[in-house]
Amino acid sequence: MLFLKICAMTEKKVASIMKVAVFNTKVYDRGFLEAANVGHNFELEFFKPALSANTAVLAQGFEAVVVFVHDELNKNALTALKKL
Repeated sequence: MLFLKICAMTEKKVASIMKVAVFNTKVYDRGFLEAANVGHNFELEFFKPALSANTAVLAQGFEAVVVFVHDELNKNALTALKKL
């Protein structure tokens, strides 16, 4: 999972906290990601809706997104994210 790879690469404490939008979150995903975030202190915000071109606006103000298999990571969704 990309989030875990980012955590593994982040060995230094960063002065600013990275805000991460987590789409299509299930209860079990949230617990797992919060546990993986211990010691890394990313600011995770969990959204129930799946990522799509229509829901990409929820990522406004975030530096990164976490997506799952049922999210729509197509051209329209990526374009919408890029415009933020």
